[in-house]
Amino acid sequence: MPREIIAAEYNLTEQGLLPVREKLVGRLMNSLGLRKFALSQMTGTGMNTSELATLLEKRDSHPGGDEKVGGAEEEETPPEVLETCRAAAMRMVGAKKENMIFALEMVEREWGSAEGYMRALCGLEDAEIEQLKKVLVVSSEEVKIAQAGVVGSGRADGFGQAAL
Repeated sequence: MPREIIAAEYNLTEQGLLPVREKLVGRLMNSLGLRKFALSQMTGTGMNTSELATLLEKRDSHPGGDEKVGGAEEEETPPEVLETCRAAAMRMVGAKKENMIFALEMVEREWGSAEGYMRALCGLEDAEIEQLKKVLVVSSEEVKIAQAGVVGSGRADGFGQAAL
């Protein structure tokens, strides 16, 4: 399947995310881990995975989230860090076409293909990959049938009753 088609399909998720985007971004913005990570990146001090894991453990052990860690109120976060966090959160809760193209290019560069990635990182065998293809890959004929169902559905939102 051409990258452009995959990326265009992925980008359709943007529409679905619109009703919940601000709520999700707000939750991410409340994350002490995200704020500390952004601050560490901006100051050049870095944060290793062990430090991030410690923050997450403390958050998980305190009901109500991570606004208070170890019983202490979190110090005020500088506005520039909040801006960086918001930009990062918007990327996390987005489905931009160019991000998918970049990800697909990286997968191809690092593992040769999605199949190579599935073998190397997920440990899948050929039979498992073939089974995934059966349920995830749609033929061009199936796409035409589904598109005909969408066009013939009379729905103005572009989402017909045809399922792939």
